[in-house]
Amino acid sequence: MAAIWIGVCALLSAAFFTSTSAMNDEEDLLGQRFDVNVTNIYIQKAAALIKKGPLSSHQKFTVVKAQQQAVGGLMLYLTITAELEKQKTTCEATVFSRPWLEEMTVERFVCESSKQLMI
Repeated sequence: MAAIWIGVCALLSAAFFTSTSAMNDEEDLLGQRFDVNVTNIYIQKAAALIKKGPLSSHQKFTVVKAQQQAVGGLMLYLTITAELEKQKTTCEATVFSRPWLEEMTVERFVCESSKQLMI
């Protein structure tokens, strides 16, 4: 009789965990891009790196949108507004980070007004 109850409990718990993981499937996908706050520490570090590189000669820029993706590290996607040649423009940056190695590189940087890949 005890074996039957153990079997029933095991089946019920398996059904419960399967249904809850199916409901949270969207949050559990490795490699999915999701929005993060622009004040996120990794986004701020990526912005500082961009300030040293592609936007080094420009004083004013703001990160207006940020996304993060778990890959073999963190892929950070930033949408930036900047003043380039006295014009306000939108730029897109992709930054790859491996925080455990303290490595961060700008993989792609392109601005709307020029449509040129700057990196």
